Amino acid sequence: QSLKPLCRFPTIEDLNMEENQIVSLVGLESLPRLRKLDLGSNKLTYIIAPEIITTSSSDDSSSTTGDRNIIGMIKNENIMDQIQKDLDLIQRKDINIFANLHFLSQLSLEGNNLKTIYGISVLTNLLELYLGNNQLTSARELDYLKPLKKLIILDLTGNPLTLPKVYPNYRSYCIHRIRWIKVLDGVPV
Repeated sequence: QSLKPLCRFPTIEDLNMEENQIVSLVGLESLPRLRKLDLGSNKLTYIIAPEIITTSSSDDSSSTTGDRNIIGMIKNENIMDQIQKDLDLIQRKDINIFANLHFLSQLSLEGNNLKTIYGISVLTNLLELYLGNNQLTSARELDYLKPLKKLIILDLTGNPLTLPKVYPNYRSYCIHRIRWIKVLDGVPV
């Protein structure tokens, strides 16, 4: 499923698309008035970066340059065709998924299968971001949140990076990296 059919409704301000088996964010660029967006419990595995669609990882031993395509992070073969079509479209038309979402202040991507939040940093008006129960494993993901200076509520519960055996000082690390947040994982800072 995708969000492309929503382009006929550019005045939508509050959109709840929970549990719709959505695999791609393509289509969001046509909803410039969005203030609240809930995409929880879908099948998202990536966020398409507005500037570029590749990311770098030092722990990727399969590449000598360290660059890998976001497609390489996706393991579900059933959605590969749709994702490839979306990525081809973005490359061909230079679509910026988040370029028009200047008013978005609340975003929920909980309960998906996100492995990275690369590309989210352009949503500079976000106040609340819910990313719980995804597959975020690296504390480096927090760097993508640094430009979000208005962010006051962040939820990462249920991600591997929150586990004490993965990052024993996870909470203090988050608070140090994103000093302006007021609530982390449902607990006041």
